[in-house]
Amino acid sequence: MRPDGSVLVSAGNLVAGFRVLPTAILSAGGDDVTPAGTRWQLERRSGSWWLALDLDDRKLPLPYVIDPATITLRNGSPSNNAGATTLVITKPAGLAVDDQMIAQVTVRGGTGTFICAPPGWTSVDRRTSTTTLAQEVFRKTAVAADVAAANFTFTFGTVAG
Repeated sequence: MRPDGSVLVSAGNLVAGFRVLPTAILSAGGDDVTPAGTRWQLERRSGSWWLALDLDDRKLPLPYVIDPATITLRNGSPSNNAGATTLVITKPAGLAVDDQMIAQVTVRGGTGTFICAPPGWTSVDRRTSTTTLAQEVFRKTAVAADVAAANFTFTFGTVAG
């Protein structure tokens, strides 16, 4: 625990770019409503360390969100595959199990073009610009096989799947 309320991760367990900031509780409008003196605590349970927070929330506006950490951006390799039917995205450096992966793929073809993600990826949003462009956003929670993978291949064309 650090004096500013943040949590220092030891060098042996460090994930590059990861840090736990001091406690921040935000209202639905994004205003900081953190009660004075609110701080993270570290608790040892069943041989593991847990990030804990004692909080009396009776006076907090509803709804609220507890915002414990920053988001670390690890870029895969962007690509421009003019005329190709596949897009290979290199696995982000430092990918770990339970990381949230997001891929945005934009292709020519619009409404007549399907974008097919690798197994386990879920479509979050798809937009088209008539028959000119198609864009789709996918998400996936990383598992051990993803951490071991070298890349992720998306395919596209006029046939689904």
